[in-house]
Amino acid sequence: MPSIALVLDRFDPLGGGLERWAHQLGQYLIQAGYKVHVVTFDFREPVNSGLVFHRLTRSSSRLARAEAVEIFLKQLKVDIVHDMGVGWSFDILQPHAGSKLANYHHDLRSQSFWERLKRQLSPSQLKGYWEMRILERRQYTSSKGLFIAVSKMVQTHLQWYHKVDPGRVRVVYNGVDVNRFSLKHRETHRAQIRKNLGLEQEVLFLFVGNNFRLKGLRTALEAMRLFKKDHLHVHLAIVGGEPIEPYRKIAKRRRVGELVTFCGFIEDPTPYYMAADVLIHPTFYDACSLVVLEAWASGLPVITTRFNGAGELMTVGIHGFLMEDPNNAEELAMRMKSLLDASLRSNMAEKAYALGLSQSAEKNFQGIEKIYKEIS
Repeated sequence: MPSIALVLDRFDPLGGGLERWAHQLGQYLIQAGYKVHVVTFDFREPVNSGLVFHRLTRSSSRLARAEAVEIFLKQLKVDIVHDMGVGWSFDILQPHAGSKLANYHHDLRSQSFWERLKRQLSPSQLKGYWEMRILERRQYTSSKGLFIAVSKMVQTHLQWYHKVDPGRVRVVYNGVDVNRFSLKHRETHRAQIRKNLGLEQEVLFLFVGNNFRLKGLRTALEAMRLFKKDHLHVHLAIVGGEPIEPYRKIAKRRRVGELVTFCGFIEDPTPYYMAADVLIHPTFYDACSLVVLEAWASGLPVITTRFNGAGELMTVGIHGFLMEDPNNAEELAMRMKSLLDASLRSNMAEKAYALGLSQSAEKNFQGIEKIYKEIS
């Protein structure tokens, strides 16, 4: 029985993004006949999962965590080490958030001049930055393993920022649970969520994300100001666990409070996808946004940016639109207004649903297993 070690900072089958995905991958591998170890610093253990857990002592230092993983793996006998970005001892490295250095540079673009200056002068931020640089230097230059890029954009960044040999990179796009996010749930949830939001015939735009600044919420709120100016019947629902109050104040200053609902953290956002008409994701950086894949699988057209690797999967004008500049509220509002056309929106929704179904989690896991077999 082949054995795999999945290495990540935290494992939680009820968490978001990487944590839930790692649980699903683990279950797929067990069913495929692998023995699966999870090496992590914190975890919520699922019932009867078949996974073997190893909790390491957590440090606030990235480098200390990487060293702890390296030491532990020397005595854990497995066939393949699949690291999600924690350490430098691996057979396969899959940085789900893309290059940390690329992410850092794009994140700076989402900040004001004074925010950038404060960040770049902060001792703790400087320490974190240099730890990140040292970690990635060892990951991308010292190891002889392969790299999984979740989009061609990430593949390009690995070459551009880290001089990674293209022959060592395999592109496997993220996948989505097409049973959890599916149009079959629309009848169950749509009417109730819209009633809770106080909506009648308004077109409901949805924003989902836990890093409001990086994902472009300020731009979305600025775009809503332009809708109010034109007296158009729309609403924006915002789902995410980020501190809300600073953005509520922005909505108040822009006088769009009545057009916006801050829903807070929602453990299962499926009902909101079912209630919405369009997803907006004006992100400054996403390696391959799961939110976008979830929206497509839920039958929603998507407006995102060219800095989102998931955008490589779409055809502009068929599955949604790509923005050139995540800071450009006028561009976002223009794209949103075009989707007030019910006929266009319906046609895009149908095509988006088909695209979502084509990017299933199973397809993603099969792509990863293929790489395991390549290096075995």
